[in-house]
Amino acid sequence: MMGEGSGIAWMEFPGEVWPVLLLCYAAITIWSLIQFQVRDAGHVFVSQWYLLAGLLWFPWIALSAWMFVFVFDGGHPLMVSGIAAWFKATLFFLFFLPTALASAYYLAPKVTGRPVYSYNIALFGFWSLAFFGPWAGMQKLMGAPIPQFLPYAGAASMVLILIPAIAVGYNILKTVMVNSEVVAESPSLRFTVSGIVAFLAFGVLSLFLHTVPSMKMTQFSYSGYGLDILGIYGVFSLCAFGAIYFIVPRITRREWLSRRFIKWHFYFSLYGVLAIVTCAIMGGMSQGQGIEDLSQPFGTMAARASQFGWGVTLAWGCLLFANLSFCLHLLLMWARLGRRSSHPTLLKGHHAASPHGPEGEIDNYSSASV
Repeated sequence: MMGEGSGIAWMEFPGEVWPVLLLCYAAITIWSLIQFQVRDAGHVFVSQWYLLAGLLWFPWIALSAWMFVFVFDGGHPLMVSGIAAWFKATLFFLFFLPTALASAYYLAPKVTGRPVYSYNIALFGFWSLAFFGPWAGMQKLMGAPIPQFLPYAGAASMVLILIPAIAVGYNILKTVMVNSEVVAESPSLRFTVSGIVAFLAFGVLSLFLHTVPSMKMTQFSYSGYGLDILGIYGVFSLCAFGAIYFIVPRITRREWLSRRFIKWHFYFSLYGVLAIVTCAIMGGMSQGQGIEDLSQPFGTMAARASQFGWGVTLAWGCLLFANLSFCLHLLLMWARLGRRSSHPTLLKGHHAASPHGPEGEIDNYSSASV
């Protein structure tokens, strides 16, 4: 706010800040790894794979990007643009996305009381994401004076991200389908399943938006913005909200106060994300066609895009309402105004059939359990 920002997307903070942030994150990582090391010996769950991978991938991503942007290159704009594009993509694929998938792989079997559908599919999805994720980002610089294999490698990575999306989506959805009525009743699962479906949609759209013909129309248009929102808000945030709805009652030992607030949060979030993604991608394709049509003035292309921009703005209004209702609901929970209960807030019915899982463990229907 004082004019000291770097002006680089997702790295706007002043260059002097990143060593402090890296030091803080190193402390978080060290204590997390110590906690994992001293745990009771046993099976390492799928959710732990993703959390540990995210903890270890983030320092590599952040240190590499910050060193090349703020230390080594001396501010060369082409180097900065390339590194920033890579940082933005890998931060999502190797940090935000693993965190979301860790939440989904924990909540899906926990809430339904069923094991993950396939351990082998989970393993395949994890390693395919680990292999394809680090290559993304450089497709934003197609046509720039850089080695041409870099943009094509980035585009190929974005296309192939459909593979882990299908693996994860199939595995999670098959896990919850055995107890589908719980999805309709549990706020945690409802948000989580929506986030996984959004991941599948992200993979499909990424396939169609990153072929060479389509990139000519999407590279400088709103389409990339729509895909970013689908990933950050549609995948990560929905899964994070699912985790919050599961965790907060166990911390406060209170239940969520209002089913209506939860429904407002869910439906307005879902509608807002769908509207933003639809308007941005459709508007971006129209905008790209205008850019490619040299017989039309630039103002015509801008007029096409502005119509869809109004839709994006209204959709953000829906997300604002959803988040305000969620924030109010959360503050009421932290004020410990919710009722004490051994059963969760369900969108239908009043309590669960059994408080115990299939192996005698306390099931997460019991929100007072920690």
